[in-house]
Amino acid sequence: MKRVWLILPLALLLGVAGQRIYHARKAAAAARIRQCNLNLRLLGTAMKWYAIDNDGFPPATLKQLVPIYTKNVPDCDCQTYQCEVVAKSYTLTCQSGHGDYPLPPHYPYASSVRGLVVQP
Repeated sequence: MKRVWLILPLALLLGVAGQRIYHARKAAAAARIRQCNLNLRLLGTAMKWYAIDNDGFPPATLKQLVPIYTKNVPDCDCQTYQCEVVAKSYTLTCQSGHGDYPLPPHYPYASSVRGLVVQP
């Protein structure tokens, strides 16, 4: 009977600690998604300004935006953003997957037609 009273508080402490770790990981994943959304907005704005200065044509690569339209091309979870240009439209996609955050592949993305799309 004494062992039950000893094990019960330990199990309760482990449960509380596990719950806090779970919520901390979820908050960190949400922060990474927010940063990715901000990066995509920044790149989308830089692409629009580049297109305005170049007769409506966006750049073929993101490196053409540096240093005039943005200081650098940001990375998301140590991976770069993919840029697909067709005529006068573009699509920027995030390839990282974002680990614990439940997003389908290639989300979030930004395009000249739809703007920033976070989820399907």
